[in-house]
Amino acid sequence: MTEQFLALIEMDRRLFPEVRKRAFAEYGRAFEIVRERAAACGGMPPLKYAIQERLLLAGDDDVKVLALSPSDQAQSRSLQALMRH
Repeated sequence: MTEQFLALIEMDRRLFPEVRKRAFAEYGRAFEIVRERAAACGGMPPLKYAIQERLLLAGDDDVKVLALSPSDQAQSRSLQALMRH
């Protein structure tokens, strides 16, 4: 797991103690799926984040799926909050 991922989990734990443990298990399971898929193809490429206006999928017939959020501003705010904790 990446240090940023672990820090986000820890921050969530501190800020939202009422959240059930299974919510955190979902984070872990999602990351485990990424690792399993990476192992199947010979290594883990850097994670790509769905940030505002990033192309997520391009198909036939000029169909494109773009991420709507988080915006650069929201991403900056979350990283600043992470640094404060």
